[in-house]
Amino acid sequence: MSEPGPHPAGAAAQQDVGETKPRVWTVFVVVLGGVFAQVLAGIVLIIPLLLSGDFSSGPPDDAQIDALFETPMMYLVSMVGTQLCLLAVLGAALVASHMSRRARLPMKWGSGSLAWLPLWCVASLGAGVVGEYISGFEQSDASQELIRAVQSAPPMLAAAIVVLGALLPGFIEEMFFRSHVQTRLLQRWPAWLAIGISSILFAIFHLDPGHVVAVLPIGVWLGVLAWRLDGVLPGVVCHVFNNAVAFGFMVLEPQLPVLPATGRWALDGALLGSLLVALGVLFYRLPGAAAVSGRRQ
Repeated sequence: MSEPGPHPAGAAAQQDVGETKPRVWTVFVVVLGGVFAQVLAGIVLIIPLLLSGDFSSGPPDDAQIDALFETPMMYLVSMVGTQLCLLAVLGAALVASHMSRRARLPMKWGSGSLAWLPLWCVASLGAGVVGEYISGFEQSDASQELIRAVQSAPPMLAAAIVVLGALLPGFIEEMFFRSHVQTRLLQRWPAWLAIGISSILFAIFHLDPGHVVAVLPIGVWLGVLAWRLDGVLPGVVCHVFNNAVAFGFMVLEPQLPVLPATGRWALDGALLGSLLVALGVLFYRLPGAAAVSGRRQ
């Protein structure tokens, strides 16, 4: 019975690093660069908006600035710009690394069968339910602005938000936080610590305090999935699926019937149950699911 490697990079990364222990501090520099790039993207985007506005009566107040950012097109541009900035930071880190791209950014399916993929995807929604309960179902001002922007978008723009909001973060954030960050941390630290730190960094990247708490369980789930399957691509599919459901629900919510409390509890219970089943399968059912050390021997 074969066991999954101690990290998604597998043997290729071990061969590249040889006997030299990989540096961990560079991971935090790259994440800090990603956060800085996100803030910079927001600043760059607001300048043309301010220049195009009519503020002849005086400088814009907070309400006027919020109104500019609540437009659907502004949200779409901001989301795409943020993800492209994160991708640029990741590309710069790969260029600066002495390791091969394959070892530094392993993008493979791993040991998971396609037959389990529906369970992994539904379990991702279960992790989202955990985040909702932890955050107390409180929606921050930023989340409410996002919902208003998405629901006020015309159909084609709303479709673009759903598609790009699912695909871009699904691919880019998994490459950045699971394939790049978690892979490096797993080469030096135990799995629980590497997954925990990479998940916290993933949550912090979302900046909005309410959203940070809500997405932390999803980050942990995707980190565990990548570690146990020794592959990042199943997590990419799950991340895309989770975002597609979230954005699709935002768009369709005004037309959907309101679930009674018992219906909502039943749905949440089913999703939480799928998460527990998925974890059980990952640790006790799949071949090679024996305990794995995160440290490189």
